[in-house]
Amino acid sequence: MTMKWIFRSWLFIIILIVSSALAYEVNVPVFKLETPMHTGAVNQIALSSDEGLCLTVSDDKTARLWSLKPAKGIALSAHPVMIFRPFTASVEKGQLKTGSISTNQQTVAVSGDLYAPETGYFVAIFSIRDGTMLQTLGGFTNPIEQVRYAFDEDDLIICSDGLVHVYSKNVNWPIFSTQLMGKVSAVQTNELTKTVFLSTDAGFIYTLVKNANG
Repeated sequence: MTMKWIFRSWLFIIILIVSSALAYEVNVPVFKLETPMHTGAVNQIALSSDEGLCLTVSDDKTARLWSLKPAKGIALSAHPVMIFRPFTASVEKGQLKTGSISTNQQTVAVSGDLYAPETGYFVAIFSIRDGTMLQTLGGFTNPIEQVRYAFDEDDLIICSDGLVHVYSKNVNWPIFSTQLMGKVSAVQTNELTKTVFLSTDAGFIYTLVKNANG
């Protein structure tokens, strides 16, 4: 009888400990010391069109915007102008691999391993002015390889597993889509000729040209 009582007591204690741990995991916020610098690998650096701003994206699940224009007589600050932290659905996901600053310097687009059960992999678009998330572009079945603003209209190019979508400003559906051979490894733009060059890991180079019909 005594052994049975001891066993039940230990079982109750174990259940109580496990329940408390689960409750802590779900309900208690996790506090993290925010440092000026990234705490993970930096995967991409993007410059604004006038080279006055620099965006860095990292495995630490943040994107950071830096000013490259020091005030007269003042050294460049070691602190970012803005820190963007997109929503992540799990501890394993959320690493940022790519980012871009809009031509008008009003927004930044970041992505990589961003994932939500409702939308799949997605791109997050933030306001540079106050850091709020303005829009998400989802529906992708694979992580995002590259995002790049292009052209004066701030069209956004999104590449995922060789699939290329072009989104117009403030529109939630692509205005142009195509499938390439291989994953997109690099994107270069020529604003003068309205041309975008896409290179893939399969050894191909593709061009997208902005014409009068969009």
